Amino acid sequence: MSAVLTLVVPGCCGPLPEKSAALKYLQPALHQLPLWKSLSRAHRTPAAANYHQQLAALFICSDDNHAFPHAALDLLGEGGSTEDALWLHADPVCMQADMDHAILFDAQSLQLAEHEADQLIAELNAHFSQDDISLQRGSAANWYLALNSHSDISTSTLHEVVGRNVNQFMPTGSDAQHWKRFMNESQMLLHASEVNQQREARGHLPVNSLWLWGEGRLPAPAESKTTFDRVLANNACARGLAKLNGVICETVPSDLTAFLNARDQSGHICVVLDDLFSSTSYADVAVWQEKLIALSETWLQPLLHYAAGNRITVQFYPCNGSAYCLRASDRYRLWRRGGIKDHLRLDV
Repeated sequence: MSAVLTLVVPGCCGPLPEKSAALKYLQPALHQLPLWKSLSRAHRTPAAANYHQQLAALFICSDDNHAFPHAALDLLGEGGSTEDALWLHADPVCMQADMDHAILFDAQSLQLAEHEADQLIAELNAHFSQDDISLQRGSAANWYLALNSHSDISTSTLHEVVGRNVNQFMPTGSDAQHWKRFMNESQMLLHASEVNQQREARGHLPVNSLWLWGEGRLPAPAESKTTFDRVLANNACARGLAKLNGVICETVPSDLTAFLNARDQSGHICVVLDDLFSSTSYADVAVWQEKLIALSETWLQPLLHYAAGNRITVQFYPCNGSAYCLRASDRYRLWRRGGIKDHLRLDV
């Protein structure tokens, strides 16, 4: 294996709900994970506290989150053609009324089938064809819009909005009203769709709205940067960044043994493990800690143990505001003690 391994594990250290509630429900098994000892003994430096900001810092010269072209990169990562256009996510969501506002649920809750996505997109495109608006999709959860001209709009990422009051995250900018009207008109069309009537009859949440986010063009080649020789990622954005930089990109193997025994382990390898990311969106502490314990046992701790035994330096990014450099010699830093509270990011 290479002498340097980069691990990007968003959600590993939160963010979780406010402190008292989050810490109250943490299992003893979570406190006992060897991961916290490894991180406490590592060399710690400031880093991004946001998943996509961290990806930008690793792959793109600009780390401005507002300029980060999520949609274009996701589309590239899903094998789509980005052309020279401004791209925007228009993802299928469900908004449910709650008192005087609406709460958003994303595709994780919808479990939208591909044939349902195709039918809904066809219905929307038929209606908006006269407005020169055409939707396309990658996966069933990722829908895209290509804008032929610059649109002055600033949006909030879907991850920021999930499970929250959408009124606080609506698009802004001089063109925002145009896109709010598009969202409202889409809601009326989706409400009348036979797809949603069938979904509700089966007891499933309807796709009753679109969430616009991630506007931007792909960066020019001069704006991209990376020292990675290979990237292992399932996330569309990370895969898009690898392709943008001309880096070999592969899916993350389900079996750690297969990864360690792979023939080509030379060069600087980046592994993105983002299974925990969605759990933090819904602030579901119980699900988050179950997934973290499983990920630690099957991937993180065995991999860190292997790296230490083979004198491989690990750059660890949990997207909690810190980067951790783990070296084999860190095992002798016995005076450095700490636990989960020293690394957990909490929304207060």
